[in-house]
Amino acid sequence: MEKTFQLIGEEEKPIFPIKKLLKVQHKGNDLLVGYPSFRGNYLFNLLNNNRTKAYTHPLTGEEMYFREPTTSESISVCAILENLSEDNVLHTSYFQIGRIVKALGGVFVNPPKDKKGNIIIDERTLKSYLNKAEKINGIYIVPNQSFEKLKDFGFAPYGSFEQGIQSRENFAVNPKTNGLARVLEHTMDKFALNLKKISNNYSEIEITNFRPLTKSSISVLYDSGICSTNRLKISGWCGHGTFDPGSAFGVKE
Repeated sequence: MEKTFQLIGEEEKPIFPIKKLLKVQHKGNDLLVGYPSFRGNYLFNLLNNNRTKAYTHPLTGEEMYFREPTTSESISVCAILENLSEDNVLHTSYFQIGRIVKALGGVFVNPPKDKKGNIIIDERTLKSYLNKAEKINGIYIVPNQSFEKLKDFGFAPYGSFEQGIQSRENFAVNPKTNGLARVLEHTMDKFALNLKKISNNYSEIEITNFRPLTKSSISVLYDSGICSTNRLKISGWCGHGTFDPGSAFGVKE
């Protein structure tokens, strides 16, 4: 029978989407991400929209929200899932790892936001955050405790990495050419450990679309087997057009 009345104060309870949690190790700490990955939209639309939407855990019923990941966090998750067929994000989609700004002098990774919540793209302003950075083998890593609400921020000058097709060693191991890998991973080590693990599954690496644009972008990883050969591609995609399907991980707040 159709309900023809409603008591005042009797509201329908919202039905929240179900999302599992995956716990991974990230720099010595536990990181909880939504599992499987979010798919079918850009990272900046996907996670910004999801922030207003609650999810529930299928077993506990806990209400959960997810925030945007940093590139370093995304790479840690990818390094673990690369060999899992259940959610091999590189083999099935363009894996959106996080935000970058391709400035005239190089690539800023995980750029901060202004008071209105917009990504800062002004190169002079971004460089002011490097005053507390540690320069290591040609790149700049800002320790997370240096600034409030600034996480995994760093800068790789164009001279610290090579673009185009290259060897796995050039990409992740050689300190003269692995600047992009190290800054994406936000590491002070001489090589990018997780990206090294990921790249070992490929015969060659290609770095593309990192020309200066002075705008906020999304950096992506993907297996070129989607298109052609056994090659891992790292793209500084400019943020226009549609990747279908794309995937990204949200970090539980």
